[in-house]
Amino acid sequence: MALALAGVASALLLTCTQYWYGASDANFALAEQREARGGELYGRECAGCHGPRGEGLASNPPLMGPGALRTYVHQPSSTLSATRERVRVDGVNMDRRPFFTADDLYDYVAHHRRWVSHCCHELLASEEYWEIVSYILVGHGSRVPPGGVHPYNASAVTIKPIARAAGSSAP
Repeated sequence: MALALAGVASALLLTCTQYWYGASDANFALAEQREARGGELYGRECAGCHGPRGEGLASNPPLMGPGALRTYVHQPSSTLSATRERVRVDGVNMDRRPFFTADDLYDYVAHHRRWVSHCCHELLASEEYWEIVSYILVGHGSRVPPGGVHPYNASAVTIKPIARAAGSSAP
């Protein structure tokens, strides 16, 4: 009897444990509302590899939520320094700038095609890349000014670091 109750309790605990990937429900809804055009572009150009909520699919990194938009390419914890030697990984642009601001993210997103030949359906206009960056940042939980991120305000929009929850199995 006690063993059966323990099994039921374990099952309830597992079904009630929240393992969320990508944008939280609140941030995802806000991004869809505030940055609808960026969401449309993201869905067409990015979601196939990075997931509809920015959770990252297969070997593609997450773009929204816990573990996403790390300052440095390989950053398992917040204890890494900018001077840490980087390890080369095939298919990953190891020469990207660290992600501190929206300007850094734009630079990477707008030039992503050079490093990932199988990505993206068409070349986009600069404004469309800014719309995608705004959508990603709102979905990630960063503070984005009304009207989105643009070249004139991007260096002032910082990327909010979101730590993984303890014990999370998030990638």
